[in-house]
Amino acid sequence: MFIGSTGLHRMKWNVPTCEIGYWIDSRYSGKGYITEAVEGLIHFAVTELETKRIEIKCDTNNDRSKKIPEKLGFTLEGTFRQDNLSADGKYVRDTYVFAKVFS
Repeated sequence: MFIGSTGLHRMKWNVPTCEIGYWIDSRYSGKGYITEAVEGLIHFAVTELETKRIEIKCDTNNDRSKKIPEKLGFTLEGTFRQDNLSADGKYVRDTYVFAKVFS
C-alpha cells in the first residue's frame, strides 16, 4: 500500500546542499511516518553524500508539514512571499524555508 513519498531534491554538489520534500495521504498523517522517513533521509544525506545544508520548504498554512522540520531541529530562516500556488491553483501562497546545517 502506498501512503506517502519523500525524497532529496535540488542537489547542489559544489557545497553540497539539498532539499527534502515529502507528501502523505491525509488518512495517515500525524502518525510519525514522514518524520521517520525524513530522519532517515537526513542521515543518508549527511553520512553518505556529506551534505552540509538541508532545506525543507512548506506552505505557511500547512501546520502539520511545518511541525516536521521543527521537531527535527531545523531553523526557520525565512518566508518566501507569494512564491507558489495553492494545490487547486486558485491562490498565491507563501512558503516557509527551514534549514539545518552540518559540520
